Parts: sequence; structure tokens; C-alpha cells
Amino acid sequence: AAALVKEPACNPQHKPKCDCSSVKKDSAGTMEVIGAGWGRTGTDSTKVALELLGYRCQHAKVLMKCPRSVHNFWARALENKYGSQALEPRAWEKRAAQLAWNDEGFAGGYDACVDFPFAPFYKELLEANPDAKVLLTVRDDGEKWFKSTYETIFGFYNDRGVALWLLSFVSPMLRALRALWEGMLQGSMNTDKAKAIELYYQHIEEVKRSVPADQLLVFNVKQGWEPLCAFLDKPVPKEPFPHVNSSADMQSRRNMLRTVETVTRVAIVLLAGAIGYSLHSWVFA
Repeated sequence: AAALVKEPACNPQHKPKCDCSSVKKDSAGTMEVIGAGWGRTGTDSTKVALELLGYRCQHAKVLMKCPRSVHNFWARALENKYGSQALEPRAWEKRAAQLAWNDEGFAGGYDACVDFPFAPFYKELLEANPDAKVLLTVRDDGEKWFKSTYETIFGFYNDRGVALWLLSFVSPMLRALRALWEGMLQGSMNTDKAKAIELYYQHIEEVKRSVPADQLLVFNVKQGWEPLCAFLDKPVPKEPFPHVNSSADMQSRRNMLRTVETVTRVAIVLLAGAIGYSLHSWVFA
């Protein structure tokens, strides 16, 4: 069925500011498309494609601009399911059934989502939105997924330092990243490449087993518009299928964060020196 667009879609060509601020904060979402593919499987390109098709799509980059209450919701969900004090499976199922996934998790009127932190909760989101379609984005193979992930989004976590520590006081999602990398992926990104790739493939097979075949599309962005539009019952746009967020782009952002980290460390050293000098001058004046 065609999407019921509550607000004009976040088309990057027409609405540069694509975030929670463009609609009422208390407007709930109703998921029509649930992205089950992990990050670095073409989720950024898929987000733009869904917006061109008329959906309002939530994504990790958009989430960072959402209200703190939305951050808190997903941070708690990650901690409860994958964190160091994760709930037992039955307790989590009971907890998940009580969560207001649409009202709190997608405040802002979204009707589609892709990428982390949403993909690990595709089952819970499908329970809350039983008529939704599930889009499982994949890479050509697990090796490519691991390389891209390790060099980009995991790299941000792996490079964590003073700057990210300070930012974590603003965004609870940054604190919850540990649950994602150390819990869901069992700390394998830095210690066991084969295990990480195995978990990637296990996730794909789990989605195939869990989602009814008529509600699931396994999708590689290299396939372009045709399978996606046929799955969503949408006409094929005139625009070429979007291809964005290359590894090079992400690596550039990672290098920028490293620069911020260096500047932060230098600033802290200078501040500490200035405070020390002032105290010394005051004590021995």
C-alpha cells in the first residue's frame, strides 16, 4: 500500500534540514518500512531512496538531531537487550512489549527507519507494526561489511577518547554504543574478525527465518530502484538511485574527530597548566 505521508518527505534535494525539528516533537511514528540491515550495508543510500519515494525515514545521523528523550529511549533499549546488565530473553520480551516504540522511539512522525540503532530491534518493531515491510540491506559479502565497518563506524567507537567522553554527557546514545559493539557483536570487532563476520551472517539468516516472506526484501543497493519499488508498490523515480556515504566520506569524518580529540587534549593540558599556575601564584603570593 502507498505510504501515508504525514509531512513532506525529508528529501535532501528539497529539505536540507532533515531532522526531528521539522515536525511536532509529540507526533508519533507508525512504521511502514523497517530496516533490518546493519550499518554499512548501504543504509545511508537506502534512507535517501526511501525519502525520494515519499517516506520520512529515521537513521542514525538523523537520530543525533532528535530530542534527548528519543536518545534515552534507544539507549535504554540497547542497554536492556545487549548491555552489560542485559535482561534475560523472557524478561526482555516482556519489557519490549511494554515499550512505546512508535510514540517514544519515533517521535517526529517517522514511517520508515534504517541503520543502527533500529536494525537490531526489527522483531520488536514488527510486533508493534505488524503490517510493516522489512527491508534487509546487505553487502556483497561479509568481508566487505567488516572492512567498511571497522574503518568507519566502529572506528569512531574504537578511537574514543576525551572528546567522545565529553560528548557522552550530552548524548546517552554515545554511552550506549558499548552495548552495540561489546554486546551485540560480542567484542569481536577488535579481537575476532571471523566471529564478527559469522555474527553478520547469522543476523541475515535470523531475519530471513523470522520475517514472513511476503513482508521481507533482501536488498543490495547495487540492485537499484526496481526491486525496492516493486516491494513497496511505488513507481520508479526518474532520479538515479542514490549512492552516498562512501567509506572515504566516513573516513574523512573520523579524521576530523581525531583532530577534535587532539585539540581537546591540548586544551585540557593548557587549562590544567593555567589552573596550576594560578593556584601556585595564589598559594605563594
